[in-house]
Amino acid sequence: LQTTTNTIGTTIDLKQLTDLPLSGRDVSLLAFSVPGYVATPGVAGGTWNGLPSIAQSNSIDGVISSTSRMKFAGNASPGPQARLDAISQMTVSTGQLGVDEGFGQAAMQTAFVTTRGSNNFHGRVYEDFRNSYLNANSWFNDAVGLDKNHLILNDFGGDVGGPVLKNKLFFFGSFAMSKQPGGYTNTATVLTADAQKGIYTELDGTKVNLFSQVAGPNGLPTSANSMISGQISAIDGALSSGKLSPTSDPNLQTLSWFVPSPQTYYFPTVRVDYNVTQKVRMDVAWNETKYHQPGAGAPFFPGSLANTGASNKSSNYTGSLGIDWTISPTLINQFRGGYYYNATWYAYDATNAYTTQPIVNWAYGESPQQFNLPVTTYYPIINFSDGMTWQKNSHMLTFGLSFWREQDHYWNPPDGILTYGLGLVNGDPALSTFDSYFASA
Repeated sequence: LQTTTNTIGTTIDLKQLTDLPLSGRDVSLLAFSVPGYVATPGVAGGTWNGLPSIAQSNSIDGVISSTSRMKFAGNASPGPQARLDAISQMTVSTGQLGVDEGFGQAAMQTAFVTTRGSNNFHGRVYEDFRNSYLNANSWFNDAVGLDKNHLILNDFGGDVGGPVLKNKLFFFGSFAMSKQPGGYTNTATVLTADAQKGIYTELDGTKVNLFSQVAGPNGLPTSANSMISGQISAIDGALSSGKLSPTSDPNLQTLSWFVPSPQTYYFPTVRVDYNVTQKVRMDVAWNETKYHQPGAGAPFFPGSLANTGASNKSSNYTGSLGIDWTISPTLINQFRGGYYYNATWYAYDATNAYTTQPIVNWAYGESPQQFNLPVTTYYPIINFSDGMTWQKNSHMLTFGLSFWREQDHYWNPPDGILTYGLGLVNGDPALSTFDSYFASA
């Protein structure tokens, strides 16, 4: 029994929170309620006891559960979501961690323990439900005549635990899903019908036919490039899939449309505990969060041009092994080891047109020749720790070792994608012609 410690920490009893309406059922958010926490303005997260935001780490069942990258916004929450139905204990240590905590990664740690089975069977099912019928439309959608974005959020699941062999072998398992078949409104700037024909409207309403009044008399082309004409025609075909609204520029309109983008999360958890002997206990656990969102990368135009959209998906899980060995009444050895898998695929199903076609940026209005570009991140971690605690008379000695190794994999699409920017530049014979005309107009 350790009667004193200089670690600053708080253990949160999750049984008291089971019946509370916790949004998302993510218990890691409760770390922000611990004394010493200060929110960081403009950043999702904060710090504890004046520590820098990067001095944070977390673990599930003794296994590192987040990477050491991108910690500038804080790192108190694990990659696999710590769900209320799957976690039995949460400890927040906010300073002066012992050498057997945190793997030397940080001075603040949130530690989670997966729910165990027992000699009695226990189970439950639940559902949290939200619906767009209870929401008002957004101001923007009302202004342009769009219906409110559809929202149905179902967060449901269940768990069960109990004995396989009484007093010997126990199990716990849970599965939950969060489904939100919603989306968002995207916009693009398009040319008006007159502007497509080369008829430019000045702010005072004066109209100028750029082809017949400016280009033709000066020996310049009097019709649009065939490629540009084809793209304008494709944009026109997409207009019926959205709503047009005017802008402050009389030659441009805003096209708004709804992008379906349902979000689905999966939360499976399994834990098995085995009393090998009266002195040796083992446990294995697996916690995962999977995510999929079609339409996460918006298409640049709707309708027939919507194939430029893309989807995101990710998988984060920890697998752990624990062995507790009571060597003698005063000597205890504890081993924890496991693997943290994390991979995110951004725009994984994006068109690969960028490998054969350039990106084209128009000087006026938006071009349909743009692409979502795929990016993949993957930072797996393997770690283990072994610690021994020895009670010697009135003294307690703790010694052991820990090891962790992280591999960083980050893939971007190839650099050097050819990009054309269309417009009048120095050296273009049309520049002086248009400058002279409008200077004298």
